[in-house]
Amino acid sequence: MRESRKVLLEGTICNRKKLADNIYHIKIELDKEFPEYSYGNFVMVNLKEELSPLLPRPFSIFRAKKRSLELIFKVVGVATTLLATKPLPYPVRLWGPLGNSFPDGKDMLCIAGGLGLVPLYESIMKERYKKVFVGFRNQGEVYLLNGLLKKEAFISTDDGSYGKKGFITEFFYQCLINEKDKGTVVACGPQGFLKRLWEIEKEVKNIEIYGSFETHMACGFGVCLGCTIETPKGMVKVCSDGPVFRLKDIFGE
Repeated sequence: MRESRKVLLEGTICNRKKLADNIYHIKIELDKEFPEYSYGNFVMVNLKEELSPLLPRPFSIFRAKKRSLELIFKVVGVATTLLATKPLPYPVRLWGPLGNSFPDGKDMLCIAGGLGLVPLYESIMKERYKKVFVGFRNQGEVYLLNGLLKKEAFISTDDGSYGKKGFITEFFYQCLINEKDKGTVVACGPQGFLKRLWEIEKEVKNIEIYGSFETHMACGFGVCLGCTIETPKGMVKVCSDGPVFRLKDIFGE
């Protein structure tokens, strides 16, 4: 896992598309080229014209090419509401790429829950993984699916409205039981999703799962201490020590 070179950039949201209920995809035109980044990195975005919220917000990188950056997010508060509703073009300031990344390697497994698909999508499309598992709550949340279908991803919804019915973690568990060469797993999803994967790792053995964690952040550099989480070995900062950690290091005893 490596850290990327971070820079301060000025940008303008030039395009916005609603993907599902409260889920939006935006494209930002930048004043200079976005640095090379790794899967799992994130950016801090500040709304230049707004006094509230004053502090920037973290967003996983969906895609970046030269002078453009694409983000996908769920509307959960003031900042994301503004990003989803303000007339375009709309100016923003951001810095990144920040944080560490998912491990490199071949023949890895990948599992994502909901918006956890966002930081992993590009690496899935480049066929970095031997098997891919993606879960959503219902068909209304199934976005970015056309490309994934071409990659033979295993897809489920909690209510069975698309793909297999059930939690993706349980289908993943059944796969691991029959998998001879388990190896490394990369994962991204809600906290409960990652905790369940840790339970699976303890039971199945011979696997090592790396998960991307989300918390509230205010700076992105590890200064404000707003994103610290407790581990068996002490506190860690998600923004500067992560956001990618071995599940063993976070949940292990």
